[in-house]
Amino acid sequence: MSVFDADSPPILQVNDFAGQYTWYDDGWLGRLELAEDTGEAQLRGSYFSYRFQTEHVVTADFGGEWPHEIRVRIHDFNGLDAQEFTGYLSPARRNAIAGVTYWRQERYAFFAKKSAPRLLPAFRRGEAEPGDFAGTFAARCDGGPATVVLEHLDGRRLSGTWAQPGGGSHDVTGEVDADDPLLVRLAIDAPGGPATFTGSLFSRPKNAVAGWIDTPRTRIGCSLVRHS
Repeated sequence: MSVFDADSPPILQVNDFAGQYTWYDDGWLGRLELAEDTGEAQLRGSYFSYRFQTEHVVTADFGGEWPHEIRVRIHDFNGLDAQEFTGYLSPARRNAIAGVTYWRQERYAFFAKKSAPRLLPAFRRGEAEPGDFAGTFAARCDGGPATVVLEHLDGRRLSGTWAQPGGGSHDVTGEVDADDPLLVRLAIDAPGGPATFTGSLFSRPKNAVAGWIDTPRTRIGCSLVRHS
């Protein structure tokens, strides 16, 4: 099945979101554990930051406009009373989350997966440039593996392909946001109607882009991890 064929999942249960995740917050590694809460929040757990070597209380709720949307709050973290992360659980496998967070009005991407930690090699230091979005990426979202190849044309413009085994190759065009150098929007010429990927580049290592894909049928959390 292609990611572009996905439907919004039915009403989800707490256990669909519960579990232990490896957490990638703008490239910073962490460990998140979530379980059902009998208090005010639907989920409660803990977050361990490998960066700070600290552990924090976590509360989370899901549902809303999308049944697979989750809002995770890490308390007393990163200089804030609580930092909130909004993401989307993968509808089919239900083992990954991708989305965005805001730290003091600045937008950053994150993704998480129910798997052992995986170190992602850094790509380039310094301020983000449109050329940092060029390269070959592995797409992590429902619908099986896919390869995304992006080329920097000029200015803020990008083009490329989205290819999935057995699903063909689809043209991609996009542009880096004029005001936010980490934010990109990619238009994918997908079967069944156009799809749009909205994602943010990991600001420091520049080794991944995370956000979501909007199709005519649903919204899907998705991350692109750089190969080269």
